[in-house]
Amino acid sequence: MKKLFLDDIRTVDMVYNASMESEFDVVRSFAAFVRYIEKNGLPSFISFDNDLGLDENGEVAPDGYAAAKWLVYESGLNLMKLNYHVHSANPVATEQIKGLLTNYQNHIRSEGFASEVEEYCSTIDWSNFSQKYDGLIQIVRNYNDMGLSRSKIVELLNVSCGLYADADNEPAEEVVSQILNQITGYCPPYRDINLKE
Repeated sequence: MKKLFLDDIRTVDMVYNASMESEFDVVRSFAAFVRYIEKNGLPSFISFDNDLGLDENGEVAPDGYAAAKWLVYESGLNLMKLNYHVHSANPVATEQIKGLLTNYQNHIRSEGFASEVEEYCSTIDWSNFSQKYDGLIQIVRNYNDMGLSRSKIVELLNVSCGLYADADNEPAEEVVSQILNQITGYCPPYRDINLKE
């Protein structure tokens, strides 16, 4: 799928290398942005401008921040893997767009991670301990690669560990506890986990 470039004036080659122009579809307004995504689905990458000029009535048009809010609150799309860049010259709006999308992605990644860990740990018993250990490490790595920070993973695994202790699920508690100890440096790693902050 093509990348999407939201800007009322600029062309792609004003922001990116001219050789990348064919990779993008260009939309010039909030309404065109919404129509494009409703018709084509979520693009592989979105480049946001914020200030989108005036509408047909001479009023300030809905901006790039409004487009980001529509994605988060109204589109119903899974934004976990959304890649984006804000090319706006407006520094305040740039931080608003980045903040909204980053916080939302962190929220849905956290929920997805917690749910996947819970589902996975429900299958752990003493007979499959070592295989399950490796599988949980892979879940941790996958979510870290998707942008869930090391500190957030530690926080969520601590919650899981407490839940398994309360539920007397010793095998799951042991697996989660060992992985936590390795991530936080309390014991040498059985597997090289290497998480990004």
